[in-house]
Amino acid sequence: MRHEKNNVDGRSVLAWTARYAAPATVLVLLCVLIFGRSGSVTGFVLNGRKWPDNSAVVMSLQLGTNGQGTLQDGSANFDVVAAQAASVWNNFLGSNVRLITTQNGVGPLGSGYPDGLNSVFFNDTVHGQGFGAALAITTTTFNKQTSMYLAVDMIFDRTVQWDSFRGQGSGTALDFRRAATHEFGHVLGLGHPDSAGQNVPAVMNGNYSAVSETLQQDDINGVQAIYGVFNAPTPTPTPTPVPLGGQTLAGAIAHIYSSPGEPVGHGAEATINASSGYAGAVYRRETDGVGRTLHRFIFAQNDVTGSGEWVFSFALPAGQDLADGTYDIAAADQANSLRPFLIASLESGHSTVGLSAQVVLQGVTYASPGGDLSAVAADFRITQSTSGANPKFLAGQLRFNTPAIPLPSAKIVNLSTRVFVGTDAAQAIAGFVLRDPFAVGKQALVRVLGPALVPNGVAGVLADPVANLYSGSTVILSNNNWAEGISIPSQAPIVQIGLEPPGQSESVLLNRFNNGGYTAIVGGFPVDGVPGTGVALLEVYDLEIGSAASLINVATRGQVGTGANVMIAGFVIQGPGTKKVIVRAIGPSLTAAGVSGALQNPTLTLYDSASQPIGQNDDYGQNTPADLAAIVAKNLTPADARESVIYKVLAPGAYTAIVSGVGSTTGIGLVEVYDAD
Repeated sequence: MRHEKNNVDGRSVLAWTARYAAPATVLVLLCVLIFGRSGSVTGFVLNGRKWPDNSAVVMSLQLGTNGQGTLQDGSANFDVVAAQAASVWNNFLGSNVRLITTQNGVGPLGSGYPDGLNSVFFNDTVHGQGFGAALAITTTTFNKQTSMYLAVDMIFDRTVQWDSFRGQGSGTALDFRRAATHEFGHVLGLGHPDSAGQNVPAVMNGNYSAVSETLQQDDINGVQAIYGVFNAPTPTPTPTPVPLGGQTLAGAIAHIYSSPGEPVGHGAEATINASSGYAGAVYRRETDGVGRTLHRFIFAQNDVTGSGEWVFSFALPAGQDLADGTYDIAAADQANSLRPFLIASLESGHSTVGLSAQVVLQGVTYASPGGDLSAVAADFRITQSTSGANPKFLAGQLRFNTPAIPLPSAKIVNLSTRVFVGTDAAQAIAGFVLRDPFAVGKQALVRVLGPALVPNGVAGVLADPVANLYSGSTVILSNNNWAEGISIPSQAPIVQIGLEPPGQSESVLLNRFNNGGYTAIVGGFPVDGVPGTGVALLEVYDLEIGSAASLINVATRGQVGTGANVMIAGFVIQGPGTKKVIVRAIGPSLTAAGVSGALQNPTLTLYDSASQPIGQNDDYGQNTPADLAAIVAKNLTPADARESVIYKVLAPGAYTAIVSGVGSTTGIGLVEVYDAD
């Protein structure tokens, strides 16, 4: 929308420009396109376009202070005001559409289509043209065939005296908050009621003097006519606390993993033991409503009911004790007295009863039939959803008096490498290997960031990363701008787990992967036929930490420079135990693999999350005999004596490996992290 100046105190009304793409890309400037509902009682006006269902409309706020200090309403800068203006619309948006704002955004300003960002900024021009009588203009890029938005820019006239206030404010400044609220209405597909001859109170009126300070019913009716009514999540009723009482299981411990989107745990993991406030558990037999014997394991936080109890329930035919075995359970089994079923719940939150589940019981012993439980080891996985690339599950383990069956070791769950992306052989290559013994697959995400690194002080970033994912020599996924890629069935899962990039020019590959190796090759989008280059961050995320499948090798190949351009690899270990890892820095042996310009003498340093060095190696032969034996046992001895290897047993946490060249030499190197258990 655009605010066009009228003659009321020199202030302005609002208007907007539009541009569309498909089948050809056309830039249409300063075209006022309004589709009204003449004769209607309501005054809202629709412009005939919208965002697709399930869209996370990521707005990169690049407003800053515009040369001002604290604003009249106390806001630190205009990014804060714009974020609040966007959020008021989310309260009324249906179709799972959301406005997501990122403050201190990055990216080109006023570059015109296509720039790969939904940008909000001050400027002196609108993509090179003057504002004319306008205060602010929203330009939109849309698909001509579907009328679906692809990108937007909100541009505010830098020369206008802006502030943020309630009511009339002080002085002659204009209220940026109500102007931004109005502009976000255009982003969502609303036009101007007053321009269509309607006379209603509304934020969306085009004349500044007629713009309401807050959303009015007409604005709400308009946006709900496009996206439907927002359905707020139904609050979970407070469950009845589980009463304690039964056999005390001193030293019992459990570990829980939940997938992103799973309500229990919200994509987190937790060890349920004394250090987390669960000093022990009780075991209790009960009879359920259909006559089965219900075996319940109850972990009460601080031994107080109602403060959050983890409860694991196994149902068996009447009078039957738990017994070793593998139990595959379907949803129908919950009502079947002949087979067990499983419930895991956090009593102060949600219960999980899955579409399917598997329980493996080992080491089960009783003091006497039907008596106290002496020992048990349970491993389980509850699947709530099998919806393609976004399944939901809860997985975990329970241990009581089974020292020979400890909790499983930790896992490598994330690799991130900051590296210079060049062209041809100097493109960045990230690989990972998945071990999937039960063919259950694993949801994983590959993300490539360039412009998002600028706020962190990184110079010379890759402006527009492009990622291609291979299985063998076959491309299985490709992505340029993350919000538009065919590899993303919906942006909603990305936003739900908090991994949405701040700008659309970044790349994301989300998929469910099977057993085997995969390779992501990253380059820069060509400008005038010349591929882009620059520093980028390559990331691989395990989104199903608790599944049987695991990442056993993650690696990145790229250009190793000096100073800020050394190769920096980070990895994360999660789980209840420790993890044996082998980290390698490979250089000269790449030459034999046909890579030109390989780093001839790499050196490797490993740091913990406190940035303290915990391992260093130049030539791998410098390792201790014990570490060398562990490296040889895994067949990971490098082919060249100048290459570097570190063997460590690591606790859960984040770690950083830095690869550089001895004597400040440069070249193409490979950093690898192996599961050595």
